[in-house]
Amino acid sequence: MGTVLRIFSVICAVLYGSAPGVSSLGAERQNLAFGRPYTLSPEPNYHLASKDPDRKLLTDGIHTKGFFWTQPTTVGWEGRSLIEITIDLGSVRPIAGASFSTAASPGNVNWPRAVLVFVSDDGKDFRVAGDLVIDSIESGMPAPQGYSTHRYVSSRWQTKGRFVKLAVDQVLEYCFCDEIEVYRGEDHRVQESGGPIVPDWKSYVLEHRLDACVRKRLLLDYTAVEAMVQTSTLPQ
Repeated sequence: MGTVLRIFSVICAVLYGSAPGVSSLGAERQNLAFGRPYTLSPEPNYHLASKDPDRKLLTDGIHTKGFFWTQPTTVGWEGRSLIEITIDLGSVRPIAGASFSTAASPGNVNWPRAVLVFVSDDGKDFRVAGDLVIDSIESGMPAPQGYSTHRYVSSRWQTKGRFVKLAVDQVLEYCFCDEIEVYRGEDHRVQESGGPIVPDWKSYVLEHRLDACVRKRLLLDYTAVEAMVQTSTLPQ
């Protein structure tokens, strides 16, 4: 059984950059997004959650208590498959990661296919930082069934930018979020190029949709196999 687990760990290390169960979050990082302004597109429109008219709820440091999408601390969208959230950090900052807090339950409230994160120095030219759904394997996968909340979080990036754009590729009808964080990286990153420019971030999301689905399926299968191995009563 140990051999099976090691094989799956190697596969995930190749696909995702580190093996499951090995955290690279390290010490608590400074949240660069706290109190920072942001834009939303399209406008939030779910009637039981907040429509966030002042654009403050997603960076106020407050997480929802109670049933997620009926609270004034949650922002919600209905009938929208791609949500764009762009945070202005005020200046070019080193970025090590980010988090996206959401929830799902039976009844068309599903986990996102992907939460692709792009960074930009000027708000015009964006570079890919990562996909929080894939990169957050280090902090665990959300529950596959029933109602639950989950925070997709990663601290494995090495990039920089003033503007941080989250492109939430949502499955079916609804999308909800109560908090977004952006983690400070190493200072010397602000002197680096940050990687290639993506000409059209929306096209990038659509082009990588199948890849995101395949990777997510592999992660769910890995989680299931790992649980079977860990709870098996068979000897080594």
